[in-house]
Amino acid sequence: MKQWEDEYCSNFKGKYEMGTVKLFFTCNSWGIDGGEGIVGDMEFKYRNDGRFENFTVGAGLGASWDLGKEGFIETEIGISGKGFVKIGPDPTSGKWIIQDVGVKAEIAGEASIGKVSVEEKVLEISVAVNAGIEKGGIIPALFDLK
Repeated sequence: MKQWEDEYCSNFKGKYEMGTVKLFFTCNSWGIDGGEGIVGDMEFKYRNDGRFENFTVGAGLGASWDLGKEGFIETEIGISGKGFVKIGPDPTSGKWIIQDVGVKAEIAGEASIGKVSVEEKVLEISVAVNAGIEKGGIIPALFDLK
């Protein structure tokens, strides 16, 4: 799935923000996240053939800092730590199960000029019961951390 997203979905991303709440989508997922202080998120994922795969619900603590002038060049840095639960159908039986539970920490940045913006995860680390330890973002890619 990661390879598919990197190769084919990397340019198909979008988001709509309203205050501290953000609705986001890619070619095979969509979700909502937000909050300040207490943060939460929910993401729905689909397989490459369009079938539903799972949804994840998370909650925790987070903060963000805005830099720059509104309407000109703006930058934002955010940090959060959340617990999460991933729920979806079992691949063999089709019964709904808890697929994974864990915690995730993330540092992200965003820069915009007017209505055009770029958002990137600087570092994302998750530790889950079934998936184990996963790393993402710019820092692991730059330093080839596995």
